[in-house]
Amino acid sequence: HSPGSTPHVVGPMAPDAPRGCPAPQVSGLGSVCLLHALNCIDEPAPYAGAAHGIVAFQERLSEHGVLASLHQRDFAPAGAQSVVLGHQQLPDQPRSCPACAEDAVTGVKERTALRLAAVAVAMDSSGRVLLTQRPRSMRTFPGAWVLPGGSVDANDASVAAAAQRELFEETGLRAIAISKAPVCLWESCFPTTFAEWGAAAAEGRRRSHHLIAFVLAQVDSAAELSLQASECERACWVPIEELCTLNQRGDGVPMATVAVDSQQSYERAERWDAAKGSTDLSPVPSISVRGIYPNQVGEGLGRGHLWALHLVHRISGLAGSQLTGCD
Repeated sequence: HSPGSTPHVVGPMAPDAPRGCPAPQVSGLGSVCLLHALNCIDEPAPYAGAAHGIVAFQERLSEHGVLASLHQRDFAPAGAQSVVLGHQQLPDQPRSCPACAEDAVTGVKERTALRLAAVAVAMDSSGRVLLTQRPRSMRTFPGAWVLPGGSVDANDASVAAAAQRELFEETGLRAIAISKAPVCLWESCFPTTFAEWGAAAAEGRRRSHHLIAFVLAQVDSAAELSLQASECERACWVPIEELCTLNQRGDGVPMATVAVDSQQSYERAERWDAAKGSTDLSPVPSISVRGIYPNQVGEGLGRGHLWALHLVHRISGLAGSQLTGCD
């Protein structure tokens, strides 16, 4: 971008907007892909088949809800926060982000609506994170293990407020403390490959393009869990250090080739199963959260969520200092 250019702006749909109306968005330059449009890619993240760079992030409240703007750091407005923005990028394939396929198929002038989402990195006092599995009936990322989150709504006062709301709606957990600003951002695309996105664009099929803000949340793992059936099939607690170690050799392919200890498993987050009339405590095998989704058993971690967890683990001390108590 040049000093006079317009940043990407994303936000929720206006409450009274017609169904299907695109989110507020101003085009960047040169590409549908955010990182290429902002020309800010400066470091690969091979453990997740990703790359990232530093951008200036700012959010404000409008009549349509929270709007988030992204700028090059050199042209950051007053009050903007420097934050890491990541996206999918396979080794030796600099334009493998699925959104880049839109450039070739429909051109930069015809882009999918970019939506704003918020995700809670819910962590307990012992350094365990809560992962939830998306139901296999979902249209996007069915069966993937992810952190709780979803689209920012028009009634949310901030991305942090949206992350708190989504955490409670999906799991029943209330944050004890939360970071008021995102610890990192991710450009999420579905379909998940350049080829699949290109085919969908050429045929006019559905594509999903989100800017995800990851917010750190401190939670009590002893609290009772109440999973939202439409969003979460099951959940488990995994030490973040162990999770990152388990996935440290990810090389960008759907499933890394490192052997997995079939006896290793993780504590199933306790919840009452009304259908069975009992509490389901069956453990989650490590293969379920090993590798990038979809792995050899059709599960695995969402690529952006794995990338964010590695980043949070690396800056855990600094990130923890950004937490403020919740009312």
